[in-house]
Amino acid sequence: MKHAVIEQLKCTIADRRDSDLNNGMIGQFEAYRRAEYDSWKYRQEHGYDWYGPERLSDRAVVTLRRIANGIVEKLDKQALKTLSENGFIKLFRKIKWRLTAKGERAIKYHDERDAWLKKKNEIGGDSELGDPATTGF
Repeated sequence: MKHAVIEQLKCTIADRRDSDLNNGMIGQFEAYRRAEYDSWKYRQEHGYDWYGPERLSDRAVVTLRRIANGIVEKLDKQALKTLSENGFIKLFRKIKWRLTAKGERAIKYHDERDAWLKKKNEIGGDSELGDPATTGF
Protein backbone atom coordinates (compact mmCIF):
# COMPACT_ATOMS: atom_id res chain seq x y z
CA MET A 1 0.00 0.00 0.00
CA LYS A 2 2.89 2.38 0.73
CA HIS A 3 4.20 1.98 -2.79
CA ALA A 4 0.76 2.66 -4.23
CA VAL A 5 0.40 5.85 -2.18
CA ILE A 6 3.88 7.04 -3.19
CA GLU A 7 3.13 6.29 -6.83
CA GLN A 8 -0.15 8.18 -6.53
CA LEU A 9 1.71 11.18 -5.13
CA LYS A 10 4.18 11.05 -8.01
CA CYS A 11 1.32 10.93 -10.50
CA THR A 12 -0.37 13.90 -8.83
CA ILE A 13 2.83 15.95 -8.82
CA ALA A 14 3.52 15.10 -12.47
CA ASP A 15 -0.15 15.87 -13.31
CA ARG A 16 -0.84 12.38 -14.69
CA ARG A 17 -3.84 10.20 -14.05
CA ASP A 18 -3.54 6.42 -13.72
CA SER A 19 -6.92 4.77 -13.13
CA ASP A 20 -5.41 1.28 -12.74
CA LEU A 21 -3.26 2.55 -9.91
CA ASN A 22 -6.24 4.19 -8.19
CA ASN A 23 -8.34 1.04 -8.48
CA GLY A 24 -5.52 -1.11 -7.12
CA MET A 25 -4.96 1.21 -4.17
CA ILE A 26 -8.67 1.31 -3.35
CA GLY A 27 -8.78 -2.49 -3.51
CA GLN A 28 -5.82 -2.76 -1.13
CA PHE A 29 -7.42 -0.43 1.40
CA GLU A 30 -10.75 -2.30 1.20
CA ALA A 31 -8.99 -5.65 1.71
CA TYR A 32 -7.16 -4.26 4.74
CA ARG A 33 -10.39 -2.90 6.20
CA ARG A 34 -12.17 -6.25 5.69
CA ALA A 35 -9.30 -8.12 7.35
CA GLU A 36 -9.34 -5.76 10.35
CA TYR A 37 -13.12 -6.17 10.68
CA ASP A 38 -12.86 -9.97 10.47
CA SER A 39 -10.15 -9.95 13.13
CA TRP A 40 -12.26 -7.77 15.43
CA LYS A 41 -15.35 -9.94 14.87
CA TYR A 42 -13.38 -13.11 15.67
CA ARG A 43 -12.03 -11.62 18.92
CA GLN A 44 -15.52 -10.45 19.89
CA GLU A 45 -17.15 -13.85 19.27
CA HIS A 46 -14.42 -15.94 20.88
CA GLY A 47 -14.03 -14.02 24.11
CA TYR A 48 -10.73 -12.28 23.40
CA ASP A 49 -9.00 -11.04 26.54
CA TRP A 50 -8.53 -7.32 25.86
CA TYR A 51 -6.20 -7.08 28.84
CA GLY A 52 -3.91 -9.99 28.01
CA PRO A 53 -0.18 -10.20 28.66
CA GLU A 54 0.71 -8.65 25.30
CA ARG A 55 -0.99 -5.39 26.34
CA LEU A 56 1.07 -4.82 29.50
CA SER A 57 3.43 -1.87 29.72
CA ASP A 58 7.11 -2.31 30.51
CA ARG A 59 6.57 -0.93 34.04
CA ALA A 60 3.81 -3.47 34.65
CA VAL A 61 6.02 -6.31 33.42
CA VAL A 62 8.90 -5.21 35.67
CA THR A 63 6.49 -5.02 38.62
CA LEU A 64 5.09 -8.45 37.78
CA ARG A 65 8.60 -9.93 37.65
CA ARG A 66 9.50 -8.34 41.00
CA ILE A 67 6.43 -9.90 42.59
CA ALA A 68 7.24 -13.29 41.03
CA ASN A 69 10.84 -13.19 42.27
CA GLY A 70 9.85 -11.96 45.74
CA ILE A 71 11.95 -8.81 45.49
CA VAL A 72 11.11 -6.47 48.35
CA GLU A 73 11.66 -3.19 46.52
CA LYS A 74 9.14 -0.43 46.23
CA LEU A 75 6.57 -1.43 43.61
CA ASP A 76 5.00 0.92 41.10
CA LYS A 77 1.53 1.85 42.40
CA GLN A 78 0.01 2.46 38.98
CA ALA A 79 1.31 -0.88 37.70
CA LEU A 80 -0.04 -2.62 40.82
CA LYS A 81 -3.46 -1.10 40.21
CA THR A 82 -3.47 -2.15 36.56
CA LEU A 83 -2.27 -5.67 37.34
CA SER A 84 -4.76 -6.22 40.15
CA GLU A 85 -7.74 -4.80 38.21
CA ASN A 86 -7.02 -7.09 35.27
CA GLY A 87 -6.49 -10.23 37.32
CA PHE A 88 -2.71 -10.72 37.06
CA ILE A 89 -2.09 -10.43 40.81
CA LYS A 90 -4.06 -10.45 44.03
CA LEU A 91 -3.44 -9.32 47.55
CA PHE A 92 -2.04 -11.88 49.97
CA ARG A 93 -2.32 -11.25 53.73
CA LYS A 94 -2.90 -7.50 53.34
CA ILE A 95 0.78 -6.71 52.75
CA LYS A 96 2.03 -8.91 49.92
CA TRP A 97 1.01 -9.56 46.39
CA ARG A 98 0.95 -12.92 44.67
CA LEU A 99 0.55 -13.98 41.06
CA THR A 100 -2.60 -15.53 39.71
CA ALA A 101 -2.61 -18.10 36.90
CA LYS A 102 -3.03 -15.23 34.44
CA GLY A 103 0.02 -13.51 35.96
CA GLU A 104 2.11 -16.65 35.60
CA ARG A 105 1.08 -16.92 31.93
CA ALA A 106 2.05 -13.27 31.47
CA ILE A 107 5.51 -13.91 32.96
CA LYS A 108 5.98 -16.91 30.67
CA TYR A 109 4.77 -14.91 27.65
CA HIS A 110 7.19 -12.04 28.30
CA ASP A 111 10.12 -14.37 29.01
CA GLU A 112 9.54 -16.15 25.70
CA ARG A 113 9.04 -12.85 23.89
CA ASP A 114 12.29 -11.45 25.32
CA ALA A 115 14.17 -14.62 24.33
CA TRP A 116 12.69 -14.40 20.82
CA LEU A 117 13.69 -10.75 20.46
CA LYS A 118 17.19 -11.46 21.74
CA LYS A 119 17.62 -14.32 19.26
CA LYS A 120 16.23 -12.18 16.44
CA ASN A 121 18.68 -9.38 17.24
CA GLU A 122 21.61 -11.83 17.38
CA ILE A 123 20.72 -13.22 13.97
CA GLY A 124 20.35 -9.75 12.53
CA GLY A 125 16.62 -9.39 12.10
CA ASP A 126 16.29 -11.29 8.80
CA SER A 127 15.29 -14.63 10.19
CA GLU A 128 12.64 -17.25 9.71
CA LEU A 129 11.41 -16.70 13.26
CA GLY A 130 7.67 -16.23 13.54
CA ASP A 131 5.93 -13.57 15.58
CA PRO A 132 5.88 -14.63 19.26
CA ALA A 133 2.27 -13.56 19.58
CA THR A 134 1.20 -16.00 16.84
CA THR A 135 3.51 -18.92 17.59
CA GLY A 136 1.85 -19.57 20.93
CA PHE A 137 3.34 -20.60 24.23
